[in-house]
Amino acid sequence: RHDMSKIYSYQGVCSATAYLCEDNVVMIAQLGTIATERGKGYAKKMLFHIATDTQNAEKMILLSQDKASDKFYEYIGFTKLDDWYYYQR
Repeated sequence: RHDMSKIYSYQGVCSATAYLCEDNVVMIAQLGTIATERGKGYAKKMLFHIATDTQNAEKMILLSQDKASDKFYEYIGFTKLDDWYYYQR
């Protein structure tokens, strides 16, 4: 269960939904960038913005269902756990 959800958008080309959960964990889902804008750093900036906006959370968890994105998540510091990636502060 989650207490609050928030939709983030970055320059109209990248968006994500973040859920603040009861156990002080931020879950991120539906992270996506328009295909023609990929590789320009928008998703990375979006994740850093969410991390700053939710700085009191102890852990960030990111749902990944796109194997092509896995290396990106690992590159920016997330650790794979099954179909999820997590980042512990």
